[in-house]
Amino acid sequence: MATLLYHGTITVHKPPELAEHLIDVSNYQGNLTSSFFSSWGARGFSGLIVQAVTGNDGRSYTRQQCQAALDHGWELNGYIWCPSNYNARLALFNGFKLNELYLDVEESQLTWDEIDAGFRACDSYISGVAGMYTRANMFNPWTNKYSFRKLWVAYYDNVPDVNVGFKPFGGWTEAYMKQYTEHPLDQNVRRIN
Repeated sequence: MATLLYHGTITVHKPPELAEHLIDVSNYQGNLTSSFFSSWGARGFSGLIVQAVTGNDGRSYTRQQCQAALDHGWELNGYIWCPSNYNARLALFNGFKLNELYLDVEESQLTWDEIDAGFRACDSYISGVAGMYTRANMFNPWTNKYSFRKLWVAYYDNVPDVNVGFKPFGGWTEAYMKQYTEHPLDQNVRRIN
């Protein structure tokens, strides 16, 4: 067995964080056009996170947005609001293959039962483990009930880097995805595992 001796300093350069860029949309954006995808694609975006929702007017753009993402070769993900009529909202995704699904937990008056019901519906829908979209102020320091789920965190610092600005909360030591701005659209950066 040979022994290699080296005298000096070894510098190890960590490669830059690999990331993917996604936009989340809802009824607010309406029908998505080819110009939407070409414009945002030119800026480095390649994934869409579509909210399953029906507006107060009874109209939903969910299915059009999902189909448009696929028609333009974008990755398709989804999310639903908590609380809601989970099964009715999830049914808006029927026929589409979602890469990831998230439960949007933002209302301070939510109960654990409402959140748990949302996750049961989401997990069942994808036959897996759905992620959570939330922000740090939703969790008290001792709550880590959902930390096994992927965290999509709202942190509007205009920095498209998942690691920048994150402070552990809710049992999470890092975010999987970060929503870093809402202007002019909700823009997100996600780790590549």
